Amino acid sequence: MYDISVIGDVIMDFTPVLMSKGHLVYEPNVGGTAINLAATVSKLGMNTLFTGKAGNDFMGKEGLNTLKELGVDVSGYIIEDGQFTTHTFVTLREGERSFALIRKGAADEDLKLQDVNIEQILDTKMLYVTGMGFTRDPIRETSFTLLKEAKKREIFTAIDVNYRKVCGTAWMNS
Repeated sequence: MYDISVIGDVIMDFTPVLMSKGHLVYEPNVGGTAINLAATVSKLGMNTLFTGKAGNDFMGKEGLNTLKELGVDVSGYIIEDGQFTTHTFVTLREGERSFALIRKGAADEDLKLQDVNIEQILDTKMLYVTGMGFTRDPIRETSFTLLKEAKKREIFTAIDVNYRKVCGTAWMNS
């Protein structure tokens, strides 16, 4: 049994590290609410399962390798040919972050119910679903189905709303 099963987004954050000739230079960093949570709780010693989908690109492979190195069970991490991994460019202005998210049509949005092992995911004490999982189908349908099944089984659930207007408002209408 897992301490926590994490469902959600795989994102590569490109964060500014310095200026060169008047332009920002960006460094890629694995991110996204779901991966960040899985990494953190695994570092705290929790038995963690991550389920999500990434593109077959350097970003998706880096996300997979990062979680593996941290001891996260990545048997639900899918690398999908023909799709890209969500990525975002982070800008820092006056101490505040802003994000230019490149996601529409990305692999993580395409997580279908038939892609996941429901019994493995729900063999857990807690189910965490990122708010990014409610923006568009099919990940939206998959997230809701898992939450409904977790409720039936009396599994503790947590949702990170993580509202981003640019991602759509489908979750708000649910």
